[in-house]
Amino acid sequence: MARIVLGGPGPGPEALARVLRDAGHEVVLAGGYDEAGLAAVVLQEDADLVVTLGGPLDELLVALADRDVADVPVVVADPADLAGTLRRVAAYDG
Repeated sequence: MARIVLGGPGPGPEALARVLRDAGHEVVLAGGYDEAGLAAVVLQEDADLVVTLGGPLDELLVALADRDVADVPVVVADPADLAGTLRRVAAYDG
């Protein structure tokens, strides 16, 4: 299963983390970070995938590139569609 760094504002990340863990993924909850902080966690944790619940996607992609982890896929989660989010995560599961 994938090692996922999950970030985003509010209570949504905690709920999504539970769902992803129940699906067998290792989840590093990185809520509260800005895009640069989230990218730093991706590098530190050697993540397979980034799941975000908000924030400027273009800034996140730049921050990932700045840390040489632009090859880590990013999934934008929809808290209203957890099944869809799980399908998108499963597409990256290697």
